[in-house]
Amino acid sequence: MRYCVDLVLSTLTALLAIGSAFCDEIPTGSAEVPTHSDNTVATIDKNTQSFVVATHGSAYSLTLTTFLTDAAHLHYAVLPVGQPALDAAGIKTAAAQCRSDVGTTNDVRPNSAVSRVQSTGVVAAETITVAKAQKVVSAVKNLQPNTTYDVFFVSEVVGSNGVFGPVQSVLQSSTHPEPPGIDIVNVQPENATADSVLINATLTTLGRAYFALIPSGGDEKLTAEDLVQNRSTAGSAKSQFLVHTVGVNGSYNFQEVMKELTPATLYDVFVLMEAPGNGEVRSEVAHFPKKVRTHALAPEVTKLVCFPLNASATALDISFNLAVDQEDIDRVKLETLSYFTYNLHYEVIALSDGKKSTVTASTVSVSTGNSAATRSTDDISALKNTTLRGIFSMWNFSSVEEFQAGLQETHHANITGLQSGTLYKVKLRAETAGSNGLFGLHELTTQATTHEVPPRILAATVQATNKSVNSLTLIVDLEQQQGNIHYVLTGKSGAAASLRGVFQQATSVEHLQNLLRDRAPRDSEENAYKTGVFTFFSEEKITISDTRNPNANPNIARHGKPVGKSEVEAFRQQFEITGLEDATSYSIALLPETTKSFGLFGRAFNSLLEAHTNENASQIELRSARPLHGNITAIQLDVSMTKPKDILFLCLDPSEDVQDVNLDQCREVDRNSLEASRVSPNTFTFAIGNLSEDTEYQASLYAENSLHNGVVSERSGEVKVRTYMSAPRIIEASARPTAASSSQIDAQVVVDPDASCIVHYVVREAQDSMTTDTQKPVDAATIVEHSSSKDPRSQFQHRLPSSSSSFVSGGSVFTETGAANTSFNVQELRANTTYEVFVATETSRDGNSSGVLGELVTFNVTTHTTAPKIVLATVDPVDGSTDSVVIIANLSHPGVLHYFLSDVDFADPAVISHSDEKRTPHELRGQLVVLEEHILMEVINGTNDTRPTDPLVFVHNTTVSGLKAGTTYHVSLTTETYGSEGVFGEFPPPVLVNTHLGPPVIIPDKLSIHPVDGSSSALAIDFALDRFGDVHYALFFRGLVSDRSHEFGAPIERIEDKKEDAGNESTPIWPPPISTFDLKNLDGLMLKNAELEALGVGVWVNDTISVSREDITCGKMIHKEIDKLPANALFDV
Repeated sequence: MRYCVDLVLSTLTALLAIGSAFCDEIPTGSAEVPTHSDNTVATIDKNTQSFVVATHGSAYSLTLTTFLTDAAHLHYAVLPVGQPALDAAGIKTAAAQCRSDVGTTNDVRPNSAVSRVQSTGVVAAETITVAKAQKVVSAVKNLQPNTTYDVFFVSEVVGSNGVFGPVQSVLQSSTHPEPPGIDIVNVQPENATADSVLINATLTTLGRAYFALIPSGGDEKLTAEDLVQNRSTAGSAKSQFLVHTVGVNGSYNFQEVMKELTPATLYDVFVLMEAPGNGEVRSEVAHFPKKVRTHALAPEVTKLVCFPLNASATALDISFNLAVDQEDIDRVKLETLSYFTYNLHYEVIALSDGKKSTVTASTVSVSTGNSAATRSTDDISALKNTTLRGIFSMWNFSSVEEFQAGLQETHHANITGLQSGTLYKVKLRAETAGSNGLFGLHELTTQATTHEVPPRILAATVQATNKSVNSLTLIVDLEQQQGNIHYVLTGKSGAAASLRGVFQQATSVEHLQNLLRDRAPRDSEENAYKTGVFTFFSEEKITISDTRNPNANPNIARHGKPVGKSEVEAFRQQFEITGLEDATSYSIALLPETTKSFGLFGRAFNSLLEAHTNENASQIELRSARPLHGNITAIQLDVSMTKPKDILFLCLDPSEDVQDVNLDQCREVDRNSLEASRVSPNTFTFAIGNLSEDTEYQASLYAENSLHNGVVSERSGEVKVRTYMSAPRIIEASARPTAASSSQIDAQVVVDPDASCIVHYVVREAQDSMTTDTQKPVDAATIVEHSSSKDPRSQFQHRLPSSSSSFVSGGSVFTETGAANTSFNVQELRANTTYEVFVATETSRDGNSSGVLGELVTFNVTTHTTAPKIVLATVDPVDGSTDSVVIIANLSHPGVLHYFLSDVDFADPAVISHSDEKRTPHELRGQLVVLEEHILMEVINGTNDTRPTDPLVFVHNTTVSGLKAGTTYHVSLTTETYGSEGVFGEFPPPVLVNTHLGPPVIIPDKLSIHPVDGSSSALAIDFALDRFGDVHYALFFRGLVSDRSHEFGAPIERIEDKKEDAGNESTPIWPPPISTFDLKNLDGLMLKNAELEALGVGVWVNDTISVSREDITCGKMIHKEIDKLPANALFDV
C-alpha cells in the first residue's frame, strides 16, 4: 500500500543562521523556481543539514527541518524503519510518485526508480522548491502514533534534472504516543472532610491525567491550557486542579484526593489526558457527566441537658442545641438543603460497679417541640457498667426557613433500655450525615440518673382528722424513703361501688379515671371523684409484716395456701386530705409513683380505704365588740351560736406591739357567765376584762364541739375593738363674762393628753360669806348626770337642770383630737353675779358616752353688771370757744359714757330718703370713763362734812372740740359696762346744742376814733360790724400832750377854754396817772372781763358796745362817745 502525504510549508518567524548565506526564508508552497541560464553551474553545498523530530502536540506527525545553502529542489521520503535506503533518484521518484498517485503508475520495470519506491513502502514523500538559501520546515501528518520511521533527504539543483547533492538520512525517528484513555470509576466527597473530593479512575496506558473541579452554576468553558495552567474564572467558591501521572512501573488504577475545596458546594468535574513525555500530546477537555459536592461542616453541640424520661425507669431524655458555622448557613439554599443533614453520636456509660461490656444501641430518632419519637435499644437491663453507643439522626429540612428555625430550637431525644435508678454519663457529638467521620470539634458530657422503679405501698390506714371536719388523716407505709402517693376518693355510695370494682386494675391515675368513666359515665360527669397527690419523704423507719406472695400479684392472695409473712423495713408518713364535707363517708384508692417521674406509677394499694369525717362545730357570729362602759380594761361582746351547747373560745390579738402579760391569745369563755348573759336561746352578751388601757384588739370567736373531740368551727370575722383610755386631765380651766352680755359667760378648758373627749360642766351661784346654807358636794358623776347629751347641730348642748337642783345651767362639749382647747358658753345667768363652774372630762372617741370620767375641776366667774343709767346729762357750748361743747353726765354707777355728735338729724326722714352729695355730715364720737372716784357728794347740814348722795350718783364731764362754729349738733348718749365689750344701757333721744358763732369783724375802713367836737373831755368811736355782736373796748391813758393853742385860731381857744372847764370838772387828780400796761398782753377775754384794777392805773374806761341784728340789717353806723376824759390827753383805745 502506498501512502501520499501532503507537505505543508510553514512561514518561519525566526531564521536559524548557520552561515551568512541564510538570509531569507521562502515559505513552502510559495517558493519560486528561478530560471537559470545555460551557463549557470549548479553546485551542492556539503554543509546542508536535515533534522527530524516528532511534531509537538501531535501523535500523528513528524516535523522535518533542512538547512539549504542555495536555491534548490528539496526531496524527502519517509519509510517505515528497517526498509532499504533510497538513493537520490529514488527519493525524487518517491516524491513524484506521491504527487501523481504512486499506486496508479505504469512504470514497473525491474530496478527502476518506480519499482524501488513501491518495494520500500514509502509512507510519505514530497518535493519542496526554494529560491534562496534558507531553513525548510515541513510537517508530515497522518502517521501512526508511537511509530518509528526513517527519513531521507536529497537536494537537487533547480532545473538540472538530476544534479543531486548527497543523500542525507535521519533514521529511527518516532512519532509521539497517543494520550491514554480514562475510566472514571467514581467521584465522591472524601470521608471525614468538608473540603476534599476523592477521585477513583483507571488509565488505559501510561500518561498524565489532569482534573479540574469548578463550582457548579456557571457556564465556564475550559481549555486544555486552562487545566494544565490551573486557570479558572470561578470566584464564589474555590476551584481546584490536580494532575496524576502513570509511569512505567505505576498502576493504571489510582485514587486522588482534591483538597482545599469549599464545604457544602457542588462542583463540575473536567478531565484532560496527556501522553507521556514532553510532546504535550493531549486529548480534548472532557466534562464528567456526574457532579460532585463536598460535605457540610459538622455542627457543634452548644448545650446538653439530660433528665430521666417521664413515666419511665429505663430511659433518659436528652435535650441539646446545635450551632452551625455562619459560612455554612450562608450556603444554605433550597437546592443545597439536602447537604445539611446531621447525625448525633451518643455514648452512655453506667457509673456503677461491675463488669464492663460494650453494647451498641439501636438508632434513636431526634425530635423537637413537645413530641419525641423513640426506638428502643437492645435489652441490656441485666448489664451494669455498660457503655451504650448510638446515633440520633436529624430529619431532612424541607425549607431554608425550617433549617434556620431548627438552629434556634432545643432538640430532644430518648435513650431507652437502661437500668432503673442508675447514674449515667452521657456524651454527645455531632457529625455531618453521610460523611463517615466529619465530627464537630467538641464533645459535650453530662450526667443523669434514671428513675427508680415505683415504690410499693406496704400498708395504709385512714381516719377522721382530729380538730377537723373537712379532712381525713392518711398514714402510709412505703417500701422506699420517698415517692408520690396519688389518691382517688369519693363520698358518694354509688361512685364508691364503681371505685371498688376497678381500682386494682389501674396502672395510673389517668387509667383509673378512664376505667371509672367507662363504668359510670354519669358519676364522672358530676365530678363525684376527687384526686390529689402527696409527696412522700420520711425519716421515720419502721418494721412491719410483709404478707406479699413473691410469685403472685401483690393485690391478690392465693386461695387455699397460707400466706407467708416476713418482717420488712418500711418508711411511714402521715398526710391530710382536706377540702372534704363534714360527717361524710369516703372511699379512697391509693397509687404510688416514683418521685418526679411524671407518670411512673406502681400498682394500686390492694385495699380500698374507708373513713368518716367529723361533724362540724357551731357556727359563730360575732355581732359586735365594744369597750365596756365605764371601764378602761374591759370589752363587751355580742355573739350568736347555732349550737349553744358547744364550747366558746375568744381570741384577742393586740394590733400594736404590746407586751400584755394578762392576755392569752385564745381563751375559753366561762360557761356560767355565758349562760348568765344569755339574751335569747342563741344570743349571748359577755364582758372580758384584765386588758390594757387604750389598746386595739382583733377579736374573733370560734366554737369547739361539745364532745371535746378537737373539732372547732371557723373563726368568726375579726372585729377591731379598742379599750377606753383614761379620761384626759384638765390642766387649765378659765372663764370670763361673755362680751356684750351680762347674762352669759365663756369658758375654756385645756386637757392633757391631747385626745378626743367630752367635757361636762354645771354652773351654780357661788355662796357669799354671808350665806349660812351649806350646798351639797359635787363629783364627776353628778356633773355627768346633770349635763346634757351632744347636740348634733352644734358642738355643745346647753340646758337648765331640773328645778330641784341647785345648778342653774349645765351641758357637755365634744372635743376632737388636735383641738387647742375646749370652749363652751353658759347663758341665761344673772348680771353682776359670781358663779361656780364645775368641769369634768369623759373619754369619748366619737362623741358618745364611755362612762370613763376624769377628775373634777372648779373655778369661779362673775357676769358683767348692767350698764349704768343716765340720771342727768347736759351739753353746752364752751365759753369763749366756737368749736367746743362740754358734756356733763350723771350716772347711776360707774361705767363708760359713749357720745356721738352729728350736725345731721338722722331721725329726720328727709335725711334718710335724700342725700346731699355736696354736703358731708360732720360727726364726732368718743367715750368718757366714769369711775368710782367721780361719785357725787353732798354737804351734811351745812357743815364741812360731805357724804355720797342717796341714791348714788357719779358725775363726770368732757369737752368735745373740733366742731363747726354756729352749728346745731345732735348729741346721742349711751352707757356701757366697763370692760364688757358691748353691754350697753339705754339709748335716749339726742340732746341739741349750738356752738358759738365766731366774733364779728370791725370793717377797717369804717372805724374812726376822734375827739368830740365842742368838748375837751370826750372821744367819739365810729365803726361798723360785718354782723351783729358786742364790741369790747378800753382806754389806756398815755399822758398829756403839749399846748397846741397856737395851732388853732380863736375858735380853738374857745374850745380849749371849754375843755379846761370841762376837765377841771372831771379830773379830781392832776395830773392823772399814766397807764403802763403793755398792750401785747391784752386779749379779747381780758378786755371783756377784766376789772379796771386788773388792768392797772391809767385805764379810764372798760366797757362793751352791743350791736343788734337790726343795726346790721339797716346798715347803721355805730357811734359811741366817751366823756369825762382829761383834756389834752393821749389815749390808746
